[in-house]
Amino acid sequence: LSTCHDPHGRPDLSSWLVKMPQGVFPVGRLDKATTGLLLFTDDGDLAYAIQQPDCHTAKHYLLTIQGRCEERDVRLEKLREGVFLKDGLAKGHNIIVKAFHSETTQVSMTLFEGRNRQIRRMCASVSLPLLHLHRYVIGSLTLDEVNEGCWRTLSQDELLCLWQSAGTKSYAHARTISALQERAQYFRSLGQPKKRLEAWLAHEKI
Repeated sequence: LSTCHDPHGRPDLSSWLVKMPQGVFPVGRLDKATTGLLLFTDDGDLAYAIQQPDCHTAKHYLLTIQGRCEERDVRLEKLREGVFLKDGLAKGHNIIVKAFHSETTQVSMTLFEGRNRQIRRMCASVSLPLLHLHRYVIGSLTLDEVNEGCWRTLSQDELLCLWQSAGTKSYAHARTISALQERAQYFRSLGQPKKRLEAWLAHEKI
């Protein structure tokens, strides 16, 4: 499970986190049945930028579909147009049939957000039998030579490229300040201003 700790004792990320630099955490999750790339960071601004759809950080997935699915299959067309889920409209981008096998079809799809089990719910909504899901790209990062269950640190150049693909650092910081300003205004309207928050915002204006 791609969680830092599972209260039920199931395998989680804790055994990997103890080997990594202190303070890192996973950016988003992969559900239990999904494989692929998972990013860890100690930078909250970067994590926010990667996960928010308005920052347009691309996540590329490879879907294994049961049966033969042609490029212009009506189910794929619906995913391209967008389907309505309980948490709003969900749209797949750059949906391409990559390969046919005897009983399955491999399809690539790009998302710019990461809701809970989003692709699985999208496929279920159009009756597309998804057998396996694999994430192989986040922004400018790919799995490359990293084997399953392994990890490595990013170079400064890779980190810079990731920031560029997620929007600039100054943009992400500005969004953080904007969100905190809204929160501060809410508490002011209640007559209960938060001293630490007000002090932080005052410092940012300097």
